[in-house]
Amino acid sequence: MKRPGRRGWNDYADMLRMVMDHPGTTSEVAARYGMAIRSMREVLYVMRDAGLIVECAWRSSVTGERLQAVWSTQGPPAPRPAGMRPAVAPVRMPQLSRFCALVAALMSGAWSPADVADEVAANVNRVRPLMRHLCTRRLAYVEQWRPTHGGWPVPVYRWGPNRSSAKRPKPRLESEAWREKHQKRRRRLFWVHMIFLTAGVK
Repeated sequence: MKRPGRRGWNDYADMLRMVMDHPGTTSEVAARYGMAIRSMREVLYVMRDAGLIVECAWRSSVTGERLQAVWSTQGPPAPRPAGMRPAVAPVRMPQLSRFCALVAALMSGAWSPADVADEVAANVNRVRPLMRHLCTRRLAYVEQWRPTHGGWPVPVYRWGPNRSSAKRPKPRLESEAWREKHQKRRRRLFWVHMIFLTAGVK
């Protein structure tokens, strides 16, 4: 059964997870996801060019008339059969290209939603739910929680299939943040005073 409507970032994450769990040909992946073969082929070509998936092997079609690529997220790409022309990705698939850029950023390091949104010029309000969906699909995880001056800490995400996320700590109250800042200031003034005393300055 075909899935109607426009495709979004969560859909691309689901497709990537499907290829990770069940490597297969374009027609097999399209059938599992409920999507037209031509549309799925375009998606897979863009993901391949972004370095997210590879053509890991070549398999004869059911009729034996031609060879089909087997898509996977693991292993080096298999050499293209002799005489087969390289497949070209569609010229414009901006939403998919931005999704691939987000995943590539997570593969390169740990990012907060706001930081990775700035990195790929995306709207942070769209990036936040994608990060949560990637964690739900066990494609990414929360590496740590960045403390703030008040309120809930900020999650810092990293790419890592099947990794467990760090538990979210309790929020810091404004009074706690102020008290910590005041204590740091008192310690700094104490050491400045000690330096002056040591130098003989009264």
